[in-house]
Amino acid sequence: SFRHGAVREILYDDLPPGRRMEIHHQVGLLLEQYGAPAPIIAAHALDSVEVAPLPAALRAIDAAVAATADGAHSDAAQWFGRAAAAAASSGSGATVEVRALIGGGDSLRLAGSEDQETALFAAADAAFELGDPALIGDAAFAVLQLGATTESGSLHGRAIELAGRALEVVTDPDQRALVAAGAS
Repeated sequence: SFRHGAVREILYDDLPPGRRMEIHHQVGLLLEQYGAPAPIIAAHALDSVEVAPLPAALRAIDAAVAATADGAHSDAAQWFGRAAAAAASSGSGATVEVRALIGGGDSLRLAGSEDQETALFAAADAAFELGDPALIGDAAFAVLQLGATTESGSLHGRAIELAGRALEVVTDPDQRALVAAGAS
């Protein structure tokens, strides 16, 4: 209820860290109930990540999806990165972590970042390590999209090899068709 920024900052800084996290957690839950924008909810969820790491990761993914819809691909990559870190800290969020890694790599691709190739292949490696066929298909397709936007070379060879490995694992017909079409 304090509107003056300096007063609010002093009061916030005087709170013990645990209390700050509790407040962020409660505010995030309330904002979600009232339909606040995803980035605002995610900011509060991530400020209370120690209270509920997996929900914080999911809220960060929501913010990344919203940023992507707005064309803010660099922002989306940052949200996905924060989501991956939150999921990793949960101890039970490997699927969410890999989903965030794939989204982050794809956002870097859309942003034209020079880190896109490294991020996408790391996401694919994580998907294969997890062994989830759907995530493997998503990662392979994301890598193939990267290959489609660059000139021929070692990247294409690596992408085609990855596609072949993915087609050995992916069982969903639609996903197989996407990977196969991307590889062709």
